[in-house]
Amino acid sequence: MDVSDFSWFEDARFDFVQCDMDKRENIQEAAAKLEPGFDIILDDASHASHHQQFGLLEMWPLLKPGGMYIIEDLHWQPRTYEPKVFTKTGDLFQLFQHRRTFEHSDAEMERDLNELVPEIGFAYVFPNGFRKRGAQKVLVLQKEY
Repeated sequence: MDVSDFSWFEDARFDFVQCDMDKRENIQEAAAKLEPGFDIILDDASHASHHQQFGLLEMWPLLKPGGMYIIEDLHWQPRTYEPKVFTKTGDLFQLFQHRRTFEHSDAEMERDLNELVPEIGFAYVFPNGFRKRGAQKVLVLQKEY
């Protein structure tokens, strides 16, 4: 799923759906074209926090139990896309690892993310270069069995 058109790429293990992730409704429409039961979902899109979180909320139901949801490049958000008052994904999950609850600047997002909590088997935020004080780099979530 990407805002750019990758429909030209053909492979038996690759399905493409074009989608602008700026609105959850767009992702819902795109996700409806996909078959549920993904083992892995990897978010390597715009890196904007709201895109990452909208994608997680709308794609999580397509992930099968035991599946992995990965968001990379938590340490960099493009200034042109990143809302100023929207909780950054890395910060959101760094806190979640310790409290097992979501705290978000947007009440609706906080509510919707907290609805996922019973389904999250684990959530790890890995730092850049695996250094203890490294910038947040990769988020790995496992869907509960």
